[in-house]
Amino acid sequence: MPKLKNSKAVLVVDIGNSQIKVGLIKDQKLIRFLKTDTSLDLGRRLFKEQLIKKFQNINIEGSIIGSVVPEKTLFFNNFIKDHFGISPYLISSKTKLNFCISKNVAVNEIGNDLLALACYCANLKAKDVIGFSFGTASVGIYLKNKELIGGIIAPGIHSSVNCLIQKAHLLKKIEFNLFSHLTIGYDSKTAIESGLFHMRLGLIFSFSQFIKKNYSIRQTKVIVTGGNATDFQMKMIQYDGSAILFGYKIIYDLNH
Repeated sequence: MPKLKNSKAVLVVDIGNSQIKVGLIKDQKLIRFLKTDTSLDLGRRLFKEQLIKKFQNINIEGSIIGSVVPEKTLFFNNFIKDHFGISPYLISSKTKLNFCISKNVAVNEIGNDLLALACYCANLKAKDVIGFSFGTASVGIYLKNKELIGGIIAPGIHSSVNCLIQKAHLLKKIEFNLFSHLTIGYDSKTAIESGLFHMRLGLIFSFSQFIKKNYSIRQTKVIVTGGNATDFQMKMIQYDGSAILFGYKIIYDLNH
């Protein structure tokens, strides 16, 4: 985890296409955390009660909302104002970042979540950093000397599995472990689980190798996060399931 400058207790909301994550970060630690599906009706009384209960009895000094689903942003913006008396920081074109963006990159097509991931990567000491977020889509980005050079987008794990199940009738009744570390399978279930493991790992290795070759570098730091990510337990790959939350915290610090 990169070092964070501000020791305030900050409520961070990460609204993704599939999941919403709400975390309270203080003194470089994620001290409270709540996760739900983005498809959930946020106006339900039960969810509001869960939010209040999870983050009550603590002095919340600031908040930031990062979102790729605009219609969900309004709910959290109003909720945090009403219940915690804080106006959350919302990312805009004027937001200060700790990295620059290559002129070849379409700035207006970069989602808040990737800005946060890039901030997390730029806050590390490494010169060359590759960040992967495995969520609704599988996304990789490359930063060189704190400059976002570009990235890749591939279908997400869930969408790939769902597409396969829809096309293969005999697979419809099989439940899969999407986070299995099987290197080889011995039946349909384990073979698919192994395939999903290699899909992620193969994407990481392929992108990393081409970056090394094309930019004439010997070593890169690789960060992996996202709701469909897994800890590969490999020295060259650093897993941090909260990287995007901490990235948003970095953005908050830079703009306060």
